[in-house]
Amino acid sequence: MNAKQFVSLLVLLVVLGGAGTYFLWQQDQEIEQSESAIGNRVFADFPLNEIVSVTVKEGAEEVTLVKDQVWTVQTRWDYPANYATIGRLLQTIWDLKVVRPIPAGPSQFGRLELLPPSEEEKTGTLISFGLKDKPEATSLMLGGTYLGQNPAAASPFEDSSVQGRYVMPDGDGQRIALVSETFSSVSASPATWLYKDFFRVEKVKSIRVEHDEPEESWYLSREKEFGELILEGIGENEELDPSRPYDNVLSSPSFNDIADPEIHGEDTSLADATKVTLETFDGFTYRMAIGRAEVTGDHPFKVTVNADLPTERQAPEDESEEDKERLDKEFEERNETLKTKLETERKFNDWVYLVPNSKVNDLLQLRSDLVQEKEAETADEGLDPTTDSATETTASQTTASEITVSSEADEQADEELETLIKEVIDPLPEP
Repeated sequence: MNAKQFVSLLVLLVVLGGAGTYFLWQQDQEIEQSESAIGNRVFADFPLNEIVSVTVKEGAEEVTLVKDQVWTVQTRWDYPANYATIGRLLQTIWDLKVVRPIPAGPSQFGRLELLPPSEEEKTGTLISFGLKDKPEATSLMLGGTYLGQNPAAASPFEDSSVQGRYVMPDGDGQRIALVSETFSSVSASPATWLYKDFFRVEKVKSIRVEHDEPEESWYLSREKEFGELILEGIGENEELDPSRPYDNVLSSPSFNDIADPEIHGEDTSLADATKVTLETFDGFTYRMAIGRAEVTGDHPFKVTVNADLPTERQAPEDESEEDKERLDKEFEERNETLKTKLETERKFNDWVYLVPNSKVNDLLQLRSDLVQEKEAETADEGLDPTTDSATETTASQTTASEITVSSEADEQADEELETLIKEVIDPLPEP
């Protein structure tokens, strides 16, 4: 090896050594950056209180939620949204922290399920947040879920199991992270974001169900709040099927989705609906139309709520001043509660809902399904319902004779017992 070759080799070693040193330094920097990122918020400055729209895309589905005084589901004809669910989501993202930074290039996005939403596999769920003047101010891509060990555990004795999800904020591949939140409730289905509180029927007074066949329509009513519901026109040999209680009908109704108003209406799917009217002891009247079940099993359902509330309490003449003051106050408080209930439930008048069959099935029954024949009463054993007075007299005489014979037999038995005692207990002879 000559001097020139030696110098070249030395230069090469210096270059390789420098490159190696730089590589190790860069690795150390990345590790330091990763460690420093652990525990930091995913969004350093998330505009929690300024967001006015949220869009969720997942596969081929998409839902948009919009805030204009109140949150509504834009993709459900602006039906009120569940603001509590939206609020929890925004609060969670604002406070979302990095469990572990994930260095990954575009070629690894599919493995982490961070590709843009589409019908293809390995794609993510994109949540976009809009401000008043900026429709897409920021976004968060939700990738695949993770269940395994946390390499950032401080010691081998520390619980190092972790469950979470890969996320990518603002489409920035340099900020991919594993977080502890799984976002299991986040969905692009509009139905999951609807405000599901519904009307509630209380203190049922009467139920009227009208079918196309008049003979299959029926009417149940009662005079007192806790009385028995009586079927109008029930026959002497008929009784209500006890397996179908109606005292608490629609006390906790629910719906699965909102129906398209252009498809479901009084002139379309509800044209041949079953008509139901419920009246309550509080003065509420619920008029409902229940359409035929769809492929999903849900029924198109429309309700109209009205009430005739008393304006004053009818007090008895002998009521004391103390009782009057107390009862008047209770009446006013109860009336205010009913007015609030009426105002709230009237908001449901303008919509057609898709209601599960389990909630309306009892109201769709035919009259012939509602009643059953009474079981025939059988005569007691040993008694002939055709027995005449002569037979009864003979029976009485027979019974008297049996008593006489029985008495004579008892006297004879007593005499025999007395004789036996004398024979057994004979006094000893005197000495």
